[in-house]
Amino acid sequence: MRKILITGGHLTPALAEMSELKKREWQIYYIGRKNALEGDAAISQEYRIITSLGYPFQVITAGRWHRDFNPLKSLFSLFKIPLGFWQAFVYIKKLNPQAILSFGGYVALPVAISGWLWGIPVVTHEQTFVPGLANRIIGFFCRKICVSWAKTQKYFPQTKTVLTGIPLRPELFQASHKLPITHDKPVIYITGGNLGAHSLNLVVAEALPQLLEHYTVIHQCGNAQKYRDFEYLVEKQKTLVQPLRERYFVYEYIDSAKIGWVFKHADLIVSRAGANVICEIITLGKLAILVPLPWSGGGEQEQNAKYLTEANAARMLLQPQLTVTRLLTEIIDTLAHKEEIYENLQSLRKAIVPDAAAKIADVIESVM
Repeated sequence: MRKILITGGHLTPALAEMSELKKREWQIYYIGRKNALEGDAAISQEYRIITSLGYPFQVITAGRWHRDFNPLKSLFSLFKIPLGFWQAFVYIKKLNPQAILSFGGYVALPVAISGWLWGIPVVTHEQTFVPGLANRIIGFFCRKICVSWAKTQKYFPQTKTVLTGIPLRPELFQASHKLPITHDKPVIYITGGNLGAHSLNLVVAEALPQLLEHYTVIHQCGNAQKYRDFEYLVEKQKTLVQPLRERYFVYEYIDSAKIGWVFKHADLIVSRAGANVICEIITLGKLAILVPLPWSGGGEQEQNAKYLTEANAARMLLQPQLTVTRLLTEIIDTLAHKEEIYENLQSLRKAIVPDAAAKIADVIESVM
């Protein structure tokens, strides 16, 4: 059976692609981080989910320069880079896969370069409109570069680049696993992504009494032990009066089996602005308020959000603007203009490339 090693910093499209490769009888291995954040004890969602699916998971230690302007933390992290390269180099030699698939990020960098050194075909997938530094470097060592948007092709060599789109989880279109939620009010789904978003969580906590007067809130807050937001929000929930308490549902993580039900019933999504969620919002036609991660590489999340806001298909709140008052105002305004936004989202659907997972699998099989 053919073996493929998958790595990278974007879990959701990786899971969608793994489903496609499994159908094609690839034997799948994953190499990534065990902890959610560098220096944090919380187990990462990629480790928890991928091991629960039964795929072999090799833990790697990877370093990077931190964008939070902490030179000591960055220096300590940079010392991990040689170790990460050595771990990847040795593991790839031992596994000897027929192909490597990267989903970008600093964790993928030593894996892609080590694979190239061993002569193994490397394919990378770029989710964003403007590629980050890691994927620009990885691109030099790849046989093929899969991009999600037509406008991204200009950043990579034309001979290597293939427009494939973003793989979306099949579960996103299924609503069979219902959450135990009564929704007699409009439903708002708030998420900071797989890791959560501490700054967003704090504003939501403060806004809960006002939010829950008018809405049901489903909140994916992450599990970072550094902040312990989940525990804080559970305690916050206990202080709410009835019936407000019954309209707030907080989770560390909402898994793939339940996410389809959440998206189907959400009247509005408040989220970070990763490329994957942009694609989901357009595909499913959902109202959204986007709060870009301010230190994402090259301002990529703000660029992602602008793709929707410039088409009047979503609202954007920059993190310095994120207050209770602004959040509540944007929610009211977005819902008040929903018909116009739905129409604009529909016009953007032509930019979504269908069958992305199958297209990426075809690219992988073409380079062998």
